[in-house]
Order: sequence, then C-alpha cells, then structure tokens
Amino acid sequence: MTIPRESMQDVLERSRFAIRWGGVLGLVCHPAYYLVWTYILPQQYDNLPLRLSAALICIPLIFQARWPRRFNQYLLISWHVCLIYVLPFVCTFLAIRNAFSTMWMMTEVMMIFIMALCIDNPFLLMGCIGVGMLAGGLAAAARPPAPIVLSTANQSDLAVLPVVVLCSMLFAHTISKGRIFVEKNRALQALAGSIAHEMRNPLSQLKHVLDRVEETLPALTEAGRVPALSGAGAALLYRHLAHAQLSIERGLRVIAMTLDEVSAKQIRSDSLTYLSAAATTRKALDEYGFADKKERGKVRLVVLEDFTFKVDETVYLFTLFNLIKNALHHIAPLPAATLTVDRHAVTVRDTGSGIAPEILPHLFEPFRTAGNSAGTGLGLAYCQRAMRAFGGSIACKSEPGKFTQFTLQFPPVSESEVAAHERATAVLKGKRILLADDAAAQRTRTRRSLSKVGAEVDEAENGHVALTMLRDAATYDLVLMDVNMPVLDGYTATEQLRADRDHPNWNVLVAAYTSEPGNIARVLARRAGMDDMISKSCSVIELFAVIAGALRERQPAV
Repeated sequence: MTIPRESMQDVLERSRFAIRWGGVLGLVCHPAYYLVWTYILPQQYDNLPLRLSAALICIPLIFQARWPRRFNQYLLISWHVCLIYVLPFVCTFLAIRNAFSTMWMMTEVMMIFIMALCIDNPFLLMGCIGVGMLAGGLAAAARPPAPIVLSTANQSDLAVLPVVVLCSMLFAHTISKGRIFVEKNRALQALAGSIAHEMRNPLSQLKHVLDRVEETLPALTEAGRVPALSGAGAALLYRHLAHAQLSIERGLRVIAMTLDEVSAKQIRSDSLTYLSAAATTRKALDEYGFADKKERGKVRLVVLEDFTFKVDETVYLFTLFNLIKNALHHIAPLPAATLTVDRHAVTVRDTGSGIAPEILPHLFEPFRTAGNSAGTGLGLAYCQRAMRAFGGSIACKSEPGKFTQFTLQFPPVSESEVAAHERATAVLKGKRILLADDAAAQRTRTRRSLSKVGAEVDEAENGHVALTMLRDAATYDLVLMDVNMPVLDGYTATEQLRADRDHPNWNVLVAAYTSEPGNIARVLARRAGMDDMISKSCSVIELFAVIAGALRERQPAV
C-alpha cells in the first residue's frame, strides 16, 4: 500500500502542536536571553527592539485556534515566515554584530538544529535557513558599528556551518521518513480496524440468516429419505437466501470501500447513471443492516420533492449507509433520525448529542472520529470524496445536545442533459415490449413513457393474459412483468414461459417490474427465470437506461 503525498491541510494539522509551542518559546526566550546576555553574562552587542519584535511576531501563533477560519490557509505561511525571522535572521544578525564570538557561533549551530526540528522537509529547511541567514547578514552589514574583520578562527568556525546545515538536512530527512513509516503503520492499523469493525454487522446478519434457514429446513426422520418441504417453507427459504446474499454483497462492498478510501482510488465517472433520488434513498433504507425492527423504526424517510441525480448507485448507497450508521450511533438513547429528499438535496438529521464546534472543520478528514471510539474516521472522508465525484458537496451543521445534520447537495440535471440521455436510448426505438401489470394507471404511465422513445408497447392485465399473448403473437424483445398480479402472478407466469419451448418467445428477455424490496424480489425473480429487475418507483430516465442496458447485453438464443 502506498501513502499519498501530503496535502497542505495534512501538513497544517500535523504542525499545529509545534506551531503553538514554538510561538510560546519564541515569546519567552528572546526577552529572557536579552536579559541574560545584557546583565548576567554581558556580551558585546544585543538589541532590545529586535528581540521584542521577534517575541511579538510569535503571539498570533499561540492563539491560532482562535483565528477566523478563512485565515487558516495562511497559518503555514505565517509559521515559516516567523521561523525565518525569529531564528536564522535574528541569530545571524547578532552573531555578526558580536564579531562571530564563540558563544554566538554555538548559538548559530543550535539555531540550525532547532530549525531542523521544526521543518522536516530538507529542501524547505535549507531554503528557510538560507533566506534567514542571508537577510540577517545583509541587515548586519548595512550599518555595522565597525568594519567586519574575519580572523582565522572565525573563518574556521564559518566553514563548519555548511556541514552543520547538511547534517540538519539529513536529520530532517530521517525524521520525515520515520513519520511516513509511522503513518503507514497507522493507516494499515486503521484499515484492519475498519474492516473488522464494519464486517461485524453483515457477518452477524449472515449468521442470523443461517440460523433461520436451519430452523426452516425439515428434520431428517429416516436415513436416506428426502424430507418434504412445504410451499410456504420454500418461500421462506428464498427470503432467507435473499437476505444472506445481501449481507455478503454488503460485506464485499465494505471491504472495497475501505480499500478505495485508504488508497484514495478515484470513483469512475463512467459508472454514473441517472436515478431517482427518492427511490434510491428508499433503497438505502431497505438494504441497510438494521439490528432489529426497533432500530429500523428510529429512521424515517420524508420525500418533499423528488429529483433526478447522476450518481453511482453503489457509492451513493454506501454514503448513506455511513451517515445512517453515524446517526444511529448518536441517537441510541434518543428518539429519531430523518432522511429528507428535497430540491437537489438529501439530508440526514439526527436528534443526538451533536458535534463540538472545534471538530466540525476537520470532520471530513481521513482518520478523524468524533464521539465514536470504535470508528476509524474513514467513512466521512469517503462520503466527501463520493460527493465530489458526483459533482456535488457534503456539509454538516450541528448544535451540541440538540442535533446533527448532514446535507448532500447534488448538481441539477438540466433538461438538455435529460434530452441527450433520452436520445442515447435510441436502442429502444422499434422494440416490441409487452407490459404485464394489473394496475391500469401504472400501465398507462409506463406505456406513454416508452412510446416517447419509439418503443411499441402491448399491455396485459395479468400473467395468464401475458402468456396467451406471448404464445399467439409475434416475437417480443422484452417483457416487463409485474410480480404480484391476480389470476397468475409474474413469477409463475415466467416459470411456465421458460418451461414451454414450443414457441418463439420462450426465451424472451423478462424483467421483473415490481415495488417489492429489491433484495427479495431479485432472488425470487432469478429463481423464476427472469433476466433483470426494475423498480416501479424508478425515474423515467432510469427506466430507459435499465431497459436499454438489458437489451444491449442480451445474447442471442442458441
């Protein structure tokens, strides 16, 4: 695993402790040393205004935590400017004014190593020392009290300084390498901890499902005799199987998400598709691994205004999973969390303990946690990276003791973009589609939508009528089959269709068209012989995209 190069924000956060205490030492030491070299161990020259200016420039660094947020971007610059002035400039100026005395040459050497402790980038260190010493030398030479004469001893002492600078650069480089090694180990530990922590939920659910499967299976009464399984028992097993598969998929997604976050892997733009915000958010609630019905009851969905967004569905679901998990952690003793879909935004608000104001600016940084000792700080960083990949943003508002609200803001999908996407579904033009649904209003809406892109749509009010039309009519390209219909449901109709190979439509592409929870319907649909599944709550754009994708991937019958 590789550790990405640090951003300026990373360097700033790592340096805050050194900046604060460096400011304290600068404020105290310069006036103190002026008193020592003037009255206790008198030297040839010192300068009170210079010492006081060096002390005063350190004061803002001490109170960095109270800087307005907009000024934080200048803190690193201020720190390095302060270092240059307080150490190499002042020390070099006074060393020259004191005719390179032994004490001041020792101070110069000490200054170089202190700089190496404060700056672990060797090239930045050399630059800061060079600028400070050059400026200090020019200032001292501008109005010297007497001509500067270098003795042989002075020349020998000065010859040592380049060696000291090179040693300090090597020292800084060693510190930097050690820090990278420590951070790499920290990242690996966080990765292991995150996977272990996140996998407990799906694995616990998988164990629960397997226990339920064991209870549902009939007992073996006689050796070699196959036990009978009722229809209700088989249906229950299918539901357990669906939940088990969902738990496994969620576990694999957790591992993939965690690995992507640690390696800062980019989210591919070609995986984005047009989806209904309300339907996809509802799907997140359906697929989230709630511990029990009581926990599920703490989270509700409010749709004020649905909208179409362009996202990677899996990535969006994981973004919501992270926010739901955080909300549930903080509302454990309190009543509720609410997901709201409205006007190009999805909000997740909980009535928990809130987040302290000083933590909010750092909330989306990797390995940052707030109030969750079991967390690793990868989740919110992933959420931010996901939203940036979608062209949107994520923000947090919180009041301690009252609430925390995360807002996912999505860019509007323009009408021209929608039109371009609809034109891209030209594959639907001229396709014959059979729509089987007992709800006349649903059939009308779907037929009108498909007719706009040139599809030829026939309708059937139940599975029996659909089978009759498939047997008697010419070849269809696709069947949209509602799974819950009177007379003959969609699952049974599809099973009968696949079993009868005496007519040309036996192998037609069949997509379950349903409002049932996706994980359950997907397993039952696959078992019945259906090829795909489409939610009735999906947007028109999503409906076009799924059908077009299914038709493109359809392989000719052998």
